[in-house]
Amino acid sequence: MLQLFDHIASCIAEFLYELGLSDEHFTLGFTFSFPCRQLSLASATLVKWTKGFKCSGVENEDVVALLHQAIRRRQVNTRSLVTP
Repeated sequence: MLQLFDHIASCIAEFLYELGLSDEHFTLGFTFSFPCRQLSLASATLVKWTKGFKCSGVENEDVVALLHQAIRRRQVNTRSLVTP
């Protein structure tokens, strides 16, 4: 489970770094195209994997929280990202 969200966080950090935007403020939108139960704008629980994807430990978990945890682990400048 951690590898998926750590990879996404790594891509965000690399993107911000390469464009020299690490200290800028942006609103982060997160589209997760799998069936989720959305509890709020900043909370969505994965119901099940579809489209042939399978990553253990993610079903019934809040994918937004998992991404934010990965962003913190990656030490992305949180001033650049809006957290729930």
